Amino acid sequence: MATLADVASYIYNGYEERCQEEIDETKLHQLVYLVYRRSIADCSRIMFCCEFSAGRYGPVVNELRQIYKDRNFSVCSLTKREQNIIDRVLDEFCDIDSSTISDMLCSEGSWLSSKPNDTLTTSDIVDDAHRFKKNRKILKLQKDYRGRSCCNSQ
Repeated sequence: MATLADVASYIYNGYEERCQEEIDETKLHQLVYLVYRRSIADCSRIMFCCEFSAGRYGPVVNELRQIYKDRNFSVCSLTKREQNIIDRVLDEFCDIDSSTISDMLCSEGSWLSSKPNDTLTTSDIVDDAHRFKKNRKILKLQKDYRGRSCCNSQ
């Protein structure tokens, strides 16, 4: 299992490489949460252990604050599968600003069922991951359907 520090380091360095700028702390918290949720959706398991709290702009991990403050983003050891999950999240959200991501995250069930600074429950995050997975399948079906012509003759 990966560690929070490994995931944060990979996100930090990958974001800097893709965007040619340093990631801000808010976006790092958001992307860490999205990786956590994506791991549940794609692999039916968590990638790393941590506790998320309901922050003002989305999920927050208290231990991540110190990691970010110290800029402790050393080389990390992740499996290829873990790297692929993080890369997909970076590809999807790297160019989206923090306030847009915040709007999205703050409309999810885990956020809506919590009060400020409350711990987000794992079961609520799992529910969000399942909704994410279901919605992703629906979007893929819609995309596939739009690509077909109803006038194709065989």
